[in-house]
Amino acid sequence: MGLLDRVTTQAPAQPSRVYLYAQEKWGKTSFAAHAPKPIFLMTAGETGLLDLINYGQIAPVPHFPDDFKWWPDLLAAVRAVADEPHDYSTLVIDTANGAERLLADWVLREEFDGQMGGKNGYGSYGKGDLACIRHWGEFLRELDRVRGKRRMSIVLLAHSKIKSVNNPEGEDYDQLRPEG
Repeated sequence: MGLLDRVTTQAPAQPSRVYLYAQEKWGKTSFAAHAPKPIFLMTAGETGLLDLINYGQIAPVPHFPDDFKWWPDLLAAVRAVADEPHDYSTLVIDTANGAERLLADWVLREEFDGQMGGKNGYGSYGKGDLACIRHWGEFLRELDRVRGKRRMSIVLLAHSKIKSVNNPEGEDYDQLRPEG
């Protein structure tokens, strides 16, 4: 059998990956709450899901009882979704911005001893950002593991912001982008 004999026109069915960013109160959490069998992981300060449930705007949705305030705990929860038995179909991270902040705080503390400035600090020559990229890649691989192993869709919610862009070829303009 030759290599070309393996060519196909079929695509394997894969669960969705969704990255949804919009301004606060747009309906990101409501959207995700209506995904098939969701489970929410909320980062520090995210209360949108709880407010929607408490005000009767959505039916109760499975979620971890506390918001995640520490990067290793969030990563452990994603791994638990991958490895422990359950019947959820969609993993929702509310929000990706919050996860990014948890990661940056953790990297600052653990890899830079809380030192922001100086030649060996988090902010020196992008060292902190480079360290975060490595760990964020690990996080994305864990989400892909959930998707592949558990056949779950992944939904990352994020807040947006308007950023003014300096245009060297004409008038400046505003751009809507994920907050971060």
